[in-house]
Amino acid sequence: MTSESETPSNEALKKGIHRDVLGSAVIGPFRVAIPIVGYLFLVPFIQQTAGLAVLGIWAQMRSLYELLSMGDVGFSIMLSREAGRDRSPEEREAAKRDFNASVRFFFTLLIAFQVLIFTFGGWVMNEGLDWDAHYNADALLYSLSIFVTAVIVQMISMLYTSILAARNDAIFVNAVAGFMPLFPIIGTAVGVDMGYVLEGFAIGALIGSIVRVVVYRSRVVVKHGEWHNTPGHLPLRETYSHIADFMKRSWRFYSLTIGTILNEPVFRYTMGVVIGAEAVGIYAIAHHVISAIRMFITAGLNTLMPGLAVFHRTNQRAEAIQLMRMSEILLIAAASLLYGAVILGGDYLYALWLKPEHVPEGIAIVTFYIAFWYLITTHNVPFWRYMQASGNEGAIASCLWLHTGGILLLIPASNFVNFTIEGMLIWWMAFGLLSQAFFFTTTERRLNCVIETVRHPSLLTLLPALWAFMFVGLGFSLFYGSSFPAPSIVIDWERFAVAALLFAAYGAVVAWVLFPYGKDLVERFRARKARA
Repeated sequence: MTSESETPSNEALKKGIHRDVLGSAVIGPFRVAIPIVGYLFLVPFIQQTAGLAVLGIWAQMRSLYELLSMGDVGFSIMLSREAGRDRSPEEREAAKRDFNASVRFFFTLLIAFQVLIFTFGGWVMNEGLDWDAHYNADALLYSLSIFVTAVIVQMISMLYTSILAARNDAIFVNAVAGFMPLFPIIGTAVGVDMGYVLEGFAIGALIGSIVRVVVYRSRVVVKHGEWHNTPGHLPLRETYSHIADFMKRSWRFYSLTIGTILNEPVFRYTMGVVIGAEAVGIYAIAHHVISAIRMFITAGLNTLMPGLAVFHRTNQRAEAIQLMRMSEILLIAAASLLYGAVILGGDYLYALWLKPEHVPEGIAIVTFYIAFWYLITTHNVPFWRYMQASGNEGAIASCLWLHTGGILLLIPASNFVNFTIEGMLIWWMAFGLLSQAFFFTTTERRLNCVIETVRHPSLLTLLPALWAFMFVGLGFSLFYGSSFPAPSIVIDWERFAVAALLFAAYGAVVAWVLFPYGKDLVERFRARKARA
């Protein structure tokens, strides 16, 4: 048995990675369940109790998380790649210094943001946004200060999660993360009931962030003493020169992060400029549904990149290919079944959620385009992680920025083309497909892994069935008039029977593909139980 002070063998690393990836894939989706359910509960609760304007302020404050998270200039994702269990003592010391420098950098950000808030925050919120017309000005200021503190503390907690993920302990991360959103949700609910919506939200978020840091740090100390006891002393006077060096090494990750955060909001902004707010509203409703499905599917793959990084560093190419292939099969199976359900019965979903009279006309075709696009990008997730793991994050950032640049071209193009929402989505997908072609070509050229991963009976069976199912599903939806304007929650049993047959036929293919993998897992479990 390998002691913690020694570098684990390749076999021990392999078992740890596979166990962590599989466990995270099972637990991961549940970490997004509470935020999704909480959001669906809080929106009508706030609107009916505090009013639409307060709901808007709350939503805008929530959106600050993504904006402020850009302060993590690639530090956390860089650590998840560089702090693995396979690293030498010298490499661990270097990563520990990076960790300590990152913590100090985030505390500096916290001080800077607090100065900005108390210097300019009141003017921006009250004069610029006119929030004080709907909420107490002092309460706004202090709520914003508390929430920004919560976000920075959560960014520090992400450094600890990166260490845990790098050391194949992401199952614990996912299990804990699933319950952490309860703090801001409960805080908001209590605040709404007491008449202090934003204060309750901010305090709940801060308590949740502090709990995250305490729990994750305790896990590192108790379970990963090798990392915790690694010397990483960094004199205070050297902090900012070290941060500058760390930024030089992580700027490609930062470019990728910024591109990921901005891509979808840029498209919304462009749509608003070219078509108008109503089109943005239709897109936002459909996108919320499909992105929630994507979050649910991919949430368990946060440990995939650290595991692939270990395989890449230790020259275990066959293991990396196998891990990507298994991830690809599971992702495609889950994504296609869930997206297929939305395509085949999206009008019922929207009618139940929004009420039939509030469902926008034409949302079905918008839903299909968005589902189609996200299904394409689901294909690239394992390869995306492998490119990051192998130090090729700059290339995938270029792919992302290519897509964003194509979206911005919609604005000048609108001077010559009278775009509809469908036309904009086709343009969006065209440039997306171009960026995807560039991505897969670059990945194959640099890592020679795409064809080898896909060239397997499981995927060669699943992929054609998948796209046949998607296009038949689109034809089905159009044939049965799933484009509104008159959605109903009354079930059309003929339509339901045809949809059930389509779903069952494709589900049988998915089950046949997954059966050998499930059988193998059962045999491994029985063997482990027998040894125990």
